This record gives sequence, C-alpha cells and structure tokens, in this order.
Amino acid sequence: MIVTDSKATSGPPGKRSFETAQPAAGHRRLILFTRFPVPGSTKTRLIPLLGESGAAALQKSLTGKAVATARCIASETQASIDICHEGGNERLFRHWLGKGLAFHPQRGKSLGERMADSFQMAFDAGTKHVVLIGCDCPQMGIEPLRQAFSALNYCDVVLGPVQDGGYILIGLRRPESCLFEEMPWGMPELYAETRRRIRRQGLSLFELPMLSDVDRPDDLTMNVYRAIGWHSEKATTVIIPTRNEACHIAETVRLALQGADEVIVADGGSEDDTRQKAEEAGAKVLMIPYGRGTQLNVAALEATGEILVFLHADTRLPDGFEGKIAQVLQNPDVPACAFELGIRGEGAGFQVVASLANVRSRLFRLPYGDQVLCMRKRDFLEIGGYVNWPILEDLELVLRLRRRGDMHIIPQKVWTSARRWKRLGVLRTTLINQVLLAGYLVGMDPYRMTSLYRGVRER
Repeated sequence: MIVTDSKATSGPPGKRSFETAQPAAGHRRLILFTRFPVPGSTKTRLIPLLGESGAAALQKSLTGKAVATARCIASETQASIDICHEGGNERLFRHWLGKGLAFHPQRGKSLGERMADSFQMAFDAGTKHVVLIGCDCPQMGIEPLRQAFSALNYCDVVLGPVQDGGYILIGLRRPESCLFEEMPWGMPELYAETRRRIRRQGLSLFELPMLSDVDRPDDLTMNVYRAIGWHSEKATTVIIPTRNEACHIAETVRLALQGADEVIVADGGSEDDTRQKAEEAGAKVLMIPYGRGTQLNVAALEATGEILVFLHADTRLPDGFEGKIAQVLQNPDVPACAFELGIRGEGAGFQVVASLANVRSRLFRLPYGDQVLCMRKRDFLEIGGYVNWPILEDLELVLRLRRRGDMHIIPQKVWTSARRWKRLGVLRTTLINQVLLAGYLVGMDPYRMTSLYRGVRER
C-alpha cells in the first residue's frame, strides 16, 4: 500500500514548564526505547571489539543521535517525545539529554510487554498516532519518521524493517496487543511473524524501506561512524540559521568560507533574497521553517565536518578562526568553546554590554549564541542537540555542555551587529534579557515567555 505525505495538524497546547516544554499538540507521540549507557551492561556483543567503556560510549552516541533526529521531526509534525528507558532515572537522563522531553521507565518483563505498555500509556493520554523506535539504527533519519507519521493518516500499522529480520520502528493508531504477545523477540523471524499477525487481524500496513541496526561488530561500518560523528571527512562546518537576513548573509558566508570546509545556511522561511544570496556566496542552503532549534539540529545532522561552528547571520568571524577552534577542541576535556563578544556600533552603551557579556563568560563559563558556539559533532549529537524552544535554546545547550567539562572562551572577539540593541535601546534590551533568564531559572513556559517577549518587542 502506497501512501503520500500529508501536512500535520496541531491541537491545543497543554500545561508546560522549561523541564518538559515541547512544541507538541497531543495528537502525535514519538517514543524512543533506550537504556542508560552503563559500561558492561550495554551493547554487550560489542564489548570484545570496543571494550566496556567503548560499547557504553557507542550506546550513548546512538541514543543522542536518535534524540536529535526526533527533535527535528517533532517540531515538524507537532509530536511530543517520550524517552522510555531501562536503567538510569529521570534526573540522569535529563542531565544528559536536556529539557523538552518526557522520561518514563519501561514497565514489563518482556520486550513485548514493555512496548505494549508504552503504547497503552500514549493512547490513554489521548494520543491519536504513536510511533515507537529503537535507538540502535543511525540510519533512522528525518524522512523515515516523516513517512511513518504521514502513513498513520491512512494505515493501521507502520513497520520499519531491519536487515537482521526484526524491525526498528512500529507505528499504531490504536492498541494492538496481539503484535506484542509471545513474539520471537531477537530472532530473525520477528518481522515475518509481525506481518503475518497484521494480515490475520485485517489491519492495513505501510512498510518503510529496510535499514540496518547496530548489534554486532560487523554492523560497525564507516557509515555508522560518520552518522554519529565518530568519523568526519572534513574539518569544520559553519552553520548559520537565517530568516530574512539578505542584508548580512553574503558577507557572513564569504568570511566563514575563508576558514571553513563547509557552510550550511539553515533558512527558516525567509521572504527576502536570503537563500539566493547564500547560495551565490557558496553556502549549502536548507529550507527548515520549524524554528531555530530545529534549523540548527537539521543542519548539524547534514554537516560533514568534525567541528560544528554555530554562527549568527549578523556576526563576523575573525581571521584564522578555524585554527583557534581546532586547537582548543584538541583537548578531549573541553566539550565546547566560544569567542569573546564585540558589538559593531558607536556608543559607550554597546561596549558596556559587550564587556559585561565577556565578564559573564569568563567567570561563569556561560557564553551565549552570539559569541559563536563551537563543538565537536560527536559531542553535539551525543547530548541530543538543541531543544525545540523558540528562545533560550542556546543557554540550555551551554548548560548541558558545561556539565561535561570546561567551556573555553577564546581570547579573541567576534563582532556582531548592534541592531537588536538599537531596536529597543540598550537598557530595555538588557532588562528583557535578564527577565528571560530569570524566567528560565524559575521554570516558566518558554512558549508563554516568547509571546510576552514578542509583545514587548513590537510595542
């Protein structure tokens, strides 16, 4: 049965805070099945090749990459994300993967019981379409998930087969307990038996293209290493999120290409010539009209560089930036780095703002996005990428990265435009930023805060 893609619809948002806030409507839910990466108890078949710590690190990278991918499709389809885990607890998972996710321990003795329970929990909450995936398949990208949610508009079941005879994805529109009872889990006949039961129940089925998961040493191909950031063919990728940045983008791309191997412009639906000017300047352009966090995540998944440099469209990188970043990130204990801030504008107020930002960065190791956040792709994917928030997504990422080690501040300035301070004034802009920070610290809903921020900005 062939099903064409269709647009997702959204419903009313529920009560949220900064811990669990997602751009979710409640009609769609994406469930990720994983386990906490404890050395010696995860990916045990790969321990002879990778060692206990290496196998746990692989589990962590596979899960993080799956979460980053899930965040991309969740923003597009207005789906919520549940992490159903074995081992660990909510505190440990949130410390690792960040906010904007819901965490639930798996319940049940067998894998089938745990999967059935997760589906039932989702349907009991009023969800209409539920997709469950494992985290062992780095080939699982945005497109298969998009197809799965689209197919559930027409079909009862969606399956994503893998080459070992099982499946990595199953989507349902209602509970189907017969698909999980007394199944040959872990055996090569699992997929065939699942299809047989679907036919016997008279259910309609949509089958995704076959993928490969990672369970055994032979599964660890170079494509797997590339997908999780363990191997890269290029040194540096600069990622620039844009929306109506035609006045700045060409010069920003030109300067970035002086040191980067690749520049990706992730455009959020510009109505001017941003995309055309970016392409003409030599950038790869992606159209991603689903919010800045998603723009950055999609571009990071597409990037071929070992190091990711997240650059604002109105910010200029210094000469030789790529060497300075690479030198800092050679230290495995440094998860990320940023530059000091300079503001292009006349007036003492701008210099005071920049000086205070640099003091904050040096004292608290807390740079913001306009200081150009730089990190290894492996580390970015391992922590699940940016949250799907309309504001403060850079702050949340920095706080997560800071738990992994020292955030290094390169003692050289990047120069950003003064336009946002000019628009509302230095004092008013600074006060708004502090209110947003306070809102984050007390756990306010980021979507509510965005509405308030836009209302103040447009007055």
